Amino acid sequence: MNIEVKGLVKDYGGKRVLDDININIYKGVHGILGPNGAGKTTLLRILSTLIPKTSGEVYFDGINGENKKEIRKIIGYLPQEFSFYPNFTVYEILDYFAALSNKKLSKAEILSKLEEVHLQELSKVKTKALSGGMKRRLGVAVAMVGEPEVLILDEPTAGLDPEEGIQIRNMFSEIGKDRTVLLSTHTAQDIRLSCNNLVVLNKGKVVYDGAVGNMITEVNSLTLEDAYMKLIEEV
Repeated sequence: MNIEVKGLVKDYGGKRVLDDININIYKGVHGILGPNGAGKTTLLRILSTLIPKTSGEVYFDGINGENKKEIRKIIGYLPQEFSFYPNFTVYEILDYFAALSNKKLSKAEILSKLEEVHLQELSKVKTKALSGGMKRRLGVAVAMVGEPEVLILDEPTAGLDPEEGIQIRNMFSEIGKDRTVLLSTHTAQDIRLSCNNLVVLNKGKVVYDGAVGNMITEVNSLTLEDAYMKLIEEV
């Protein structure tokens, strides 16, 4: 699945939040990296058809992003903040959200999806007993209920301890083998450990778009973290 963004602009109350965004996103794991307030969440919400753009064009394999009905059939979206009914089990949550999406899943299909996010052994555990990382993984499973070709994740590692962060980044690498995964983060480590390509946003502008490994060389830095800091200081 190829996502093409051309001349994308978003204004809020006279303030330009996204300024002439031109990017292409392909199959694999792609990162949107930038400091808080850079426009990452706004970009993801536009791509997820949750808010309108001011101007510009978005296409998903040639399907116009204005066609919400068709786009929502092929994307799964996980916001940064979400919650589950605390007394529902992991299995019940997935079954419930599948029903909301008009997807009838068998027990085997639900367990298969839980296996994909390494939660199959916790299917009978209530969500109130899950750690932050486990809840994030369950959120990803919910976002994948409809077998989306594109998975859009907003700050999926926020608030996780180092071990949970590693687990969920490894999971993204697995999931991205057969679909397009787009995730936002303000941490360069997330990009270095899980993404093939990245876009760096700062103050609503694209300051880098390309392969993760190439950014270090192009910005004349020793590490990805150093390259990132140089890029956001230049704008």
